Amino acid sequence: MEKVCLDTDIIIEYLLNKQETVQRIAALEKKADIAVTPLVLFELFSIAEASEKPEENKKIIAALARRMTVLELGLDVCAEAARLFAEAQKAKKKIELRDLFVGLVTMQRGYTLFTMNQEGYQEIPGMKLYKE
Repeated sequence: MEKVCLDTDIIIEYLLNKQETVQRIAALEKKADIAVTPLVLFELFSIAEASEKPEENKKIIAALARRMTVLELGLDVCAEAARLFAEAQKAKKKIELRDLFVGLVTMQRGYTLFTMNQEGYQEIPGMKLYKE
């Protein structure tokens, strides 16, 4: 079975009922293990907190998250993120910590990342991005 982790931008489009994204995720749910990272959930809950209907939106996010595998952020990911971040700093390359953690959790748990932000993950060696 295919293993696909959804990034924040994809879930936002899904929650906004963008039909193309809704259809893509519906098709994925039939053939893949769909996952989300803790950082993506944090971002979604943060957006909900700032919305006009925070309680309603948090319930929607929680219900969606229960349909997915929530990937573990473990010591292995933290250690590898620190190593790659230090390398990027030495090489004067810009890498966003958020992208680094989402990418590494996804990759080290054996998933492919479904995102529209492909540029943000280019500095992560071995990163696999979902393509239909």
